[in-house]
Amino acid sequence: MRSLVVCFVSSILLSACGGGETINERSARLLSEQAQQTCASFGYKRGSPRYNECVANQKHNIKTERELRKQRNKRNADEWDAIFSKK
Repeated sequence: MRSLVVCFVSSILLSACGGGETINERSARLLSEQAQQTCASFGYKRGSPRYNECVANQKHNIKTERELRKQRNKRNADEWDAIFSKK
């Protein structure tokens, strides 16, 4: 009985740790889902050429916004560092 419990717990832990998606995979999946939801809300039908074009454009726009946000946050952090280092 004890070995059965250990085996069961071990299998749960292995499936929870080994089967998960990486951060990059999750980011790509969420990016795709967000782009698809946006295009669907615009009224494009899934699988149509215009829908596929919209998804590609939305992915590009989202990636650009993320990159600009990172740059802006870095610049703000650098400015705060400069302000506090002068004292």
